[in-house]
Amino acid sequence: MNKVNSSQSFHTSRSRVKPSRISARKKLDRQVFSGTKKTILVVIIFSMLIVILALLLIYFENPERLVKQRLAGITADYYENYYYPNLIGNAKDDESLAEIMSRYVEPGFATISLRQLLLFDNERYAKTAEFIKEYCDENKTYIRIHPEEPFGKMNYRVNYVYSCDF
Repeated sequence: MNKVNSSQSFHTSRSRVKPSRISARKKLDRQVFSGTKKTILVVIIFSMLIVILALLLIYFENPERLVKQRLAGITADYYENYYYPNLIGNAKDDESLAEIMSRYVEPGFATISLRQLLLFDNERYAKTAEFIKEYCDENKTYIRIHPEEPFGKMNYRVNYVYSCDF
């Protein structure tokens, strides 16, 4: 039989049921610090998203870019679906089309004012015209189309002359 004397019982380890105040406080501090880190990270990410969205909105809503894009679309429609088919109708065969078009490679066809572009095909672009005329002078803004070999419907380049206030 082993008897435990009083000094032995004094030096034996005891398990603590309740954590000490210091360890509890450290645990609470770690939780608060972790929550603060997450909050700051969320705020930074949210701020970055707002800045990116603002920059994209500024880029996509830029009047100069919108006017140029719409004018390019109208020009493509004018040449590919209106002007070129009329040229084909006037040419008797492929050889005469090449002869006709080759005369206009360097000088281009006659200048076409913005007013003419907006009025062609029974004013199909009336809604777009209001927006474009808000920024551009319809008489001083014009285009010149230059055909390019092999003189197909999609073979051309356009010189744009803008008289716009962006």
